[in-house]
Amino acid sequence: MIDHQSDPINPSSRSAPMKIRVEVILLDFIQYGLTLERIKAYDWVAFDKIASQMGHLQAVVMDLWSEEALSEFIDEVVRPKLTQLQCLNKLKCRCPHPNDEGKWTGDQLQEHIAAWVDDSEAGLLQERL
Repeated sequence: MIDHQSDPINPSSRSAPMKIRVEVILLDFIQYGLTLERIKAYDWVAFDKIASQMGHLQAVVMDLWSEEALSEFIDEVVRPKLTQLQCLNKLKCRCPHPNDEGKWTGDQLQEHIAAWVDDSEAGLLQERL
């Protein structure tokens, strides 16, 4: 039997609003094939303000497709526009590497997901700042 009062999949079945606790935000720019110019055009100052006010947030992870794109993103977006998340040490920018065919296998994807929330892993951002 499903308890409709706590069913997160079917929100219309609940009578009271449900509180959601966001701990990790993943912005996987690789998956959606966005250009760097389009990514840089977002309102990152507003994103920084909103995300930095989320009390339970542990990390914002941003994946880009190459070291060059990552470096440009850090120089033009992260340093000047994501200052609050930087100060809170909640920002990780990475350039993950899929297999030779450019695709993630199931195991690689699981390892990649685990690394997003692994506090022992040093993100590329911390090395470059």
